[in-house]
Amino acid sequence: MYLPIKISAYIIAYNEAEKIRDCINSVLWVDEIIVADSHSNDGTTEIAKELGAKVVHITFNGYG
Repeated sequence: MYLPIKISAYIIAYNEAEKIRDCINSVLWVDEIIVADSHSNDGTTEIAKELGAKVVHITFNGYG
């Protein structure tokens, strides 16, 4: 029995309007793109949504 595996890309972003388009375009082959945005105010969220990514807003507390 074959069970298909879905692959998601998780992108952490904050004010990355200049880079988010290229970043998302580089992973368009995955099944789902999630952008974890730390309340950007430069258009990052809008660009990500325009490209079909799911955007969730989080408060960034570091990488630990």
